Amino acid sequence: MRTPVQEEFLSIIRYEMAGTPLPDGFGVADMDALLKLASKQDLSHFVYDVLTKNGIACSSEKALKQYIASLWRVEQMDHELAQMSKLFQERGIDFIPLKGSVMRGLYPARWMRTSADIDVLFRGDQEQEAKRLLMEELGYEEWTEANSANHSNLYSPKSRIHVETHWSLFHEVDSDIGYVELFSGIWDRAVVDPAGGGHRYMLSDADFYVYHMAHMEKHFQLSGGCSVRGLIDLWLLDRLPGADREGRAKLLAECGLSQFEDRMKKLIYAWMDGTPTENEYLEQFVLTGYLYGDDKRKATINTREKGTFGYIMQRIFMPYEYMTIAYPVLKKHPWLLPVMWVKRWGKVFDKDSRRRAGGEIKTSIKTDGQTLQEYRELSEYLGID
Repeated sequence: MRTPVQEEFLSIIRYEMAGTPLPDGFGVADMDALLKLASKQDLSHFVYDVLTKNGIACSSEKALKQYIASLWRVEQMDHELAQMSKLFQERGIDFIPLKGSVMRGLYPARWMRTSADIDVLFRGDQEQEAKRLLMEELGYEEWTEANSANHSNLYSPKSRIHVETHWSLFHEVDSDIGYVELFSGIWDRAVVDPAGGGHRYMLSDADFYVYHMAHMEKHFQLSGGCSVRGLIDLWLLDRLPGADREGRAKLLAECGLSQFEDRMKKLIYAWMDGTPTENEYLEQFVLTGYLYGDDKRKATINTREKGTFGYIMQRIFMPYEYMTIAYPVLKKHPWLLPVMWVKRWGKVFDKDSRRRAGGEIKTSIKTDGQTLQEYRELSEYLGID
C-alpha cells in the first residue's frame, strides 16, 4: 500500500509530465521524506518545480540547488553534444546519440530529463578515432577505471561532463549475451538524422524502444535498480505518435522482454492514471529503491542466483569474462588471470571498497529465505527469472 509521501510524489510526477492538477487540498506532510524519496530517483527538481508553480513553499536549500543543477547540467550536456556533433561531422565520424540525449526531447522541457553522462554509439572501426578526437580536440581525458567491455569512459575537466563512447550496445557478459546477435545489425537499421548533417544517425524506433527495455532489465538483474525515470521514459515512448509497434513487439519477443515490458507498462500507467497497481510488491520495490539499485539488493540478487558461498567466491575470484573488462590483456594471455586477481585485490580493496564489499557479504549471509522467495516471485512476475 502506498504511503502518503509516495502518493504526493506520484501526484507531482503526474502534474509535471501530464499536466494533471494536484489533488484538492494537496499539501506536503513531511518535506524531508518527500525530498529523500525524490532524491533517490534523481527527481528532486520535479518536486521544487511543481511546488513552486502551485504556490507551495519549498524551503529546502538542497531542492533548490538540485533544481538549478538540473538546468545547468542539461544545458552543459546539450552544449557538449553540439560540440561533438560538429567535430564528428567535420571529420566524417558516424555516430548515434543514445538514452537521455534523445529522451530529453520528449519531455515537456529538456531540463526535466537529467542523466549521468552522454552516451554515443560509433561504428566499431571508428570508436578509437572518435575517442582520440574528443581527447585531442575537445580536451577530454580517459577514465580507464570506468571503462567497460563495450564502451570507454571520458571526462571533461572543463565542463565536468562524462561521455561514454560505445562501439556496441551490449557486451558479451551474462544477460547481455542474448542481445549481442539480435542487435548486431543496428547500423543497417539506423537512419540519418535529418538535422544532423549526414554523419549523425538515429536508432530505428523499434531498436531504441527495445534497447531502453533491455537497459532497464539489465539494471534490475545486476543491482536491483528500476528507476522511476526509466518508467517515465517508457510512458513517453509508448505514447509516441507514429511508433513502429509491430517492429517493437517482434524485437521484444526475440529478446524475451515482452512480459517485462507489459508489467512495467502496467505499473507506470497505474501511476499516471492515479489508479491502484497490479503488483504492490513491484511498486514498493521501485519506490523504495535507488535509481541504479544498491549494494544490498545486488547482494540479495546474487545470493538468489549463486547462493551465499558462490557469491562470496565470485567477489573474491571474479570470473574471467568480467576480469577481461578491467584487464584487456587477459584476452591474449588468459594464463595471467591469477596474477590479475592479486592485482585487483590491491587496487579495489581500499577502505571504501572493503566497506562496500564487506556490507554486501554481510547482506548475503543474512539474507533470509522469505526475502529470496519474494525476489524469485517478482522475477517470475516480470518474466526474467
